[in-house]
Amino acid sequence: MLVRVIEMSERSSWAPRAGELVIYLRGGNLAEIGRVKEVMSDTKVRVNYHSGETAALTDVSQLLQLANAYCITTTTLGKGE
Repeated sequence: MLVRVIEMSERSSWAPRAGELVIYLRGGNLAEIGRVKEVMSDTKVRVNYHSGETAALTDVSQLLQLANAYCITTTTLGKGE
C-alpha cells in the first residue's frame, strides 16, 4: 500500500489532534504508525505506537500527517489489548 505524506510546506499549519493516526520518523529508513493519545503542547504529543495503553512523548517535528488516514478503519493502537 502506498501512502502519500504531506510535504513540509503543507505541514506548517498542521497540528496533531487526539485520535489522529500519524507516522513517526525513527531515522534512517524506519518509520512507525502511531495514534495520538494526547496533545501536551504545540510541540509535544503522547503517541501510542503499539496495542498497549502506554504512550510515548514525541516531538511533533518527528511526525508526519497521514494524508489518507480515513482509509484505515480498524487499528489496535492504544487499545490496551
